Amino acid sequence: MSETSQSIGQRLIMGSGYYYFSLLINKGITTISSIFLARTLGPKNFGMISIINYLTLLLLLFTGFGIPTASVKLIVAEWTKERKEASAFITSAFLSNLLIIILITFLFYLFAYDIADRVYRNETLGSLFRISAFALFFFSLTQYGNGVIQALSEFKRLSLLLIFNSSISLCLLIPLTKFFGLRGAVLSQMITSIIVFLLCLRIFLFLCKKYSLTGFWVNFNKIKEQSKKLFSFAFPVFLSGLVMTPALTILTALLSRLRGFQEVGFFNVGYSLTQIILFLPTAVGVPFIPIASRLASEDKERLKDFLLKTIYGVNIIVLLACFIIGFFANEIIYFLFGPKYEPAQKIILLLLASGFLSSFGYIIGYYLLAIGKVWFGTLMNFIWFVIILTPAYHLIKRWGLTGLGLTYLLSYIVLTIVFCFYLKNHLKVKMGQLVTHFLLGVGFLLVLFLFRTFRPEFQRITFRFPAILLEVGIFLCFLAVFILLVPKSFDKRIIKQIFIKRNVEEKI
Repeated sequence: MSETSQSIGQRLIMGSGYYYFSLLINKGITTISSIFLARTLGPKNFGMISIINYLTLLLLLFTGFGIPTASVKLIVAEWTKERKEASAFITSAFLSNLLIIILITFLFYLFAYDIADRVYRNETLGSLFRISAFALFFFSLTQYGNGVIQALSEFKRLSLLLIFNSSISLCLLIPLTKFFGLRGAVLSQMITSIIVFLLCLRIFLFLCKKYSLTGFWVNFNKIKEQSKKLFSFAFPVFLSGLVMTPALTILTALLSRLRGFQEVGFFNVGYSLTQIILFLPTAVGVPFIPIASRLASEDKERLKDFLLKTIYGVNIIVLLACFIIGFFANEIIYFLFGPKYEPAQKIILLLLASGFLSSFGYIIGYYLLAIGKVWFGTLMNFIWFVIILTPAYHLIKRWGLTGLGLTYLLSYIVLTIVFCFYLKNHLKVKMGQLVTHFLLGVGFLLVLFLFRTFRPEFQRITFRFPAILLEVGIFLCFLAVFILLVPKSFDKRIIKQIFIKRNVEEKI
């Protein structure tokens, strides 16, 4: 955690820049992997591997139990007091997390066939779940290691670890899937998890020498004392994730039961492409949490200013990304995944609109974590969880992929409204400019969705001149509105100030 003369904005950009670059490479490799699996396995098996991935993601929430995220803030807090205390806390948190990881992984392995039969009605998934249990164990250990690396502000090494993870995964995925099919794809995840864990361990040992971290051996009383502090913060973080992460698993399970695994494959195509726009808020969160955690205890007024600059900067870039991806959605699906995945266009525009709104929620969530209001964040996530699941069954049963997309969009609209009222009432923020961004982004994507849904020439991927001409006209109209309304002096000033150096006495 070296001190520099950089402003907090510059540190945010440098830290998120490293992670954004790694996410970009990771997404490129993941997209190649998805294309390979989609073309090699077909829609049904591709839907099955998607189910495995979504379930693993859900179980990672339980094995982590909020400890990796909570450790970022608490390690920073202990570091400001004494490095030896930070080392002892790292040990206590690891042992606590290890017990949970062993328990959850064992239960998943034990009940793999029951889950496959009773939840997904497919016995083939049972053996695949047992293989993925080993991947779950090592990915969970790496998840905690990533939290420690993030707390030490080693964003470059964290980014390199992510790149290595996706790279080795692709190198193993292609030959194993070619030889063993669906089982080979799951085996590649297991082997990758072991290799990445060993690399993460090596990075941690290097950082121990770099920062002269000592005092890892602690007695039982010390572990008990620090574990209480850990779980008092980790538990609400876990609950916050508990009402968010399972939604994806539940919704895809519901979609598979009502419409089949093929529909899940179509959804996975749209969902994976939508994640592109969430690169930036995800990358920003890595340096935002430790920086904002320090500002929360040192200068709350600067924290508010830092929050607003981050929100507007992220919002503008994500809005432009939504325009581009939404406009070329049909062509992207056609060229990357092939014509048999054409139905994915029904949901991608709705998911883009939802993702655009959720990027705002990402930053607010990081802010709430930094200031310690994790219970309020948990409440907001619970509201989102209830809203997204309440109409899900009826909408999916009636409209399939489109119904699932509408469910996502409705839930994020409500959550965005709540967060806007929070900023207005508690931080006294003027919301006019931000609301304009939201209406513009969501409006453009909904207009495209309506045209492609209710006009015959937009119901399939086509390169006919009238269809292309009409889409270009829609895009230019919204672009003109964007140019006239969005880049006002306030936005320019915010972006410019991010790069301005602060005085030395304001350093972090």
